Amino acid sequence: MSDKDQVKRFGIVDLFPLGDTLLADRIFNKQELLLHKGVKLLIPPFLKAKKQFSNADDQCSNQVTNARIQVERVIGRMKDFDIMKAELPLEMIT
Repeated sequence: MSDKDQVKRFGIVDLFPLGDTLLADRIFNKQELLLHKGVKLLIPPFLKAKKQFSNADDQCSNQVTNARIQVERVIGRMKDFDIMKAELPLEMIT
């Protein structure tokens, strides 16, 4: 099943608050699925035929990389502490 089909089938976009941002790989280039919710798609820039990133692309790439590192750390913590194996108390949700 393609990414686009999964997003449509499972209603993933509907889980995002209006105006939120979705961090995705460059494989997921489906901005049209997100427009009706005002969700911004953030994909790291890639070189294509260029030999080097522009300053703006380099800065964007660094920001996306930093965000991805933080997301991966959170996912790692959730796995380490088995957080998703039980119900979460409401006190933990901010």
